[in-house]
Amino acid sequence: MTDIILSFVFPVLNFIGFIVCIVVLIKQFKHAGVLHGILGIITCSLWTFIWGWIKHKNLALTKLMITWTVVTVVPLLMIPVFGAAMFGEVYKIMNEIKNVGRPKEDDPKYIQSVRIKVSTLTKIDEIAGVIWHRLPDQR
Repeated sequence: MTDIILSFVFPVLNFIGFIVCIVVLIKQFKHAGVLHGILGIITCSLWTFIWGWIKHKNLALTKLMITWTVVTVVPLLMIPVFGAAMFGEVYKIMNEIKNVGRPKEDDPKYIQSVRIKVSTLTKIDEIAGVIWHRLPDQR
């Protein structure tokens, strides 16, 4: 379940962030010039992000910048949560692998087989006790 969510949510958020980045980068080229635009590309849009927040009121970029910030921060917050969930899944799988071939304690067939073994061992013990008492004393 966790991997399905991860495989859907992260790419969607990254795609939205990429689109917003392109929009802000285009505005950066238009309003700040080629040098700022190239600097935004070279810094892998870090400068574009900072520049967008500096100019968000003048260029009406507030909603775009909030969206970009959210789609950037949410995956960072989700990584530890999903990491812990995946660790739980791995732990469960490892326990299943460890218990392969071992019957489950709630399995009715297992419980019946244990009862049969116990009753058989009890009968063997009773027979051994009777035989032991009938043996002549060898002292």
